[in-house]
Amino acid sequence: MYENPNPNSVVVTTKHAGGIVGASTCEGAGYDEYSYVLVTTDAAADGRGWLREEAVVQI
Repeated sequence: MYENPNPNSVVVTTKHAGGIVGASTCEGAGYDEYSYVLVTTDAAADGRGWLREEAVVQI
């Protein structure tokens, strides 16, 4: 999980397959060929983190 939606951003935490994250919006962002979705996390100073879209599955 990144602080900002780009692969060079600070990694705030690591999520593994089956890990659950919260999302209050469907906000997304793109950086070059990567797409990111905004999720909530206590690991980031502002409570927001970004995951690569292909790593997220809606449940």
